[in-house]
Amino acid sequence: MTSPDPDGAGTVVGPGPGQRYGVAVLLAGLGAGVGALVKPVAGWALGLPWVPLAGPLRLIDAVPPVPALIGGVLLGVVAGLVLAAADAAEHLYLVVGRDRLTLRRGESETTVRRSAVGAVFLDGTRLVVLGHRGEELCSRAGDVPAARLGATLTRYGYPWRPDGDPYRSAYRLWVPGLPGLPAGADALFTARQRALDRDDRAEAELLRTELATMDVVVRDEVVPQVGRRQFCRVATDAPG
Repeated sequence: MTSPDPDGAGTVVGPGPGQRYGVAVLLAGLGAGVGALVKPVAGWALGLPWVPLAGPLRLIDAVPPVPALIGGVLLGVVAGLVLAAADAAEHLYLVVGRDRLTLRRGESETTVRRSAVGAVFLDGTRLVVLGHRGEELCSRAGDVPAARLGATLTRYGYPWRPDGDPYRSAYRLWVPGLPGLPAGADALFTARQRALDRDDRAEAELLRTELATMDVVVRDEVVPQVGRRQFCRVATDAPG
């Protein structure tokens, strides 16, 4: 999706109508299908020698077929729409204006002044905005269409990097005690590696942001037979 910002602040780039509404239709349809099968499945389960939750299953089986079908379908549709709403809250939108960039995801919003932007690129599905020293001004995960994003940023004169991170060659694998990092960064990296190992994305994002305040930039990579590992650089590193 690319459309004028309703507030007149620029152009909004984000998921298109197919992605936004298609997911809702798909999940609602799946919910309806599952809901329609609740009574038949309950009757089948009660025929087994032993089944858990037999009491609730008997209540479902006792409902007349037509009300059970209608109720199951309606509940399934509602459940599907609730899941679709949760998915929509994770969509990332970028508002490209003449003097600022604004990243919106759910209730979160981050604004970066145009004069501070040194590079904008996609790292996989992550949108990254760097400053002129290579410091990370903003980084958000989200499925933003690369072609529309690049065209919009270029039209507004932002430094779009279609080839990705200009500092790619400056990253080093983090290990405990890695030299050259600011004081306190090692403890944050240790905590963040634990968060990655247990797939705690919220904690990992929080610690990434904290490292960015120390001019430490992080990227995660999956190392074969090892798992997710952290690679890092400091903002004074020269581009590769």
